[in-house]
Amino acid sequence: MQRWIGLSFGFLLVFGLIILGGGLNNSSAVSSGRLILRNSHPPQIYFTEPFTLRPSPVILGWDTEEIKPTDIIRLVNDERAKADSPILRENAELDKAAEMRVETIFKNRELSHLDPIDHVQLDTVLPRVNYYFAYASENIGLAQDEAKGIVRGFMSSPPHRENLLNPKLVETGVGVRKGQFKGNYVVIVVQIFAIPTSREEYFGYSEADKATVKGLIDGVDGQLRRTEGFLAGDPNSQYYGEWKKVLTEQGTRLSEVYNRMLSGLPFTQEQYDLVAAYNNGWKNAPK
Repeated sequence: MQRWIGLSFGFLLVFGLIILGGGLNNSSAVSSGRLILRNSHPPQIYFTEPFTLRPSPVILGWDTEEIKPTDIIRLVNDERAKADSPILRENAELDKAAEMRVETIFKNRELSHLDPIDHVQLDTVLPRVNYYFAYASENIGLAQDEAKGIVRGFMSSPPHRENLLNPKLVETGVGVRKGQFKGNYVVIVVQIFAIPTSREEYFGYSEADKATVKGLIDGVDGQLRRTEGFLAGDPNSQYYGEWKKVLTEQGTRLSEVYNRMLSGLPFTQEQYDLVAAYNNGWKNAPK
């Protein structure tokens, strides 16, 4: 089974201020700042179903040599080379994240990409190790085998093979541990694949973007106060009433985006949707 999930992280958001023509009759000029998105959604994580490999003639014992993460990476890169996929770089942060994933699988006795108990899963461990990514995926395997057999098992599973050979991937990290799991002595391997990106792309905004949004909020607030002043003199004006509605909605959208920025958290899809709604919201302004 294959699944896509959206993470709570964002791509780079580029803000541009565009002055649009228009006015409240001839007594007040109205400018609208448009937020320009380079991307319209946060990064994604790709999951394959955790894979239980068939027993091997070589059964691991307590005294067998430990499987090293570098063994898995080397063998995976051998397979990628055969498929003309670029060699993956080992990344220390991804190694640490994969080790954390292995530990929680053993601790909670749950062979899964998700961790409902401690929430130590891919969308949480990568931020913990300060790894900024545009795309990430994870292969999980449980086996009684050596490194070659484990990678061979992944290659025999179409979704795991596709994940492992993806030519767009750039970096990887592996966690490996042998031990008791539900009454059996096994080895569990977690391999994380990723496409790295910059901090600003990961969060979806920069400090300069934050200042730009604050300026847009101040501009909309000023326009709203001016509109309310016109309405005080002409309470039944449909024109000013429509402008008040548009400006109120636009200010709310900007404020929610800005509050996310102030929190220091990456954008989620919600913020991208708010930006899209803000950009489209000016179409509702009265002519």
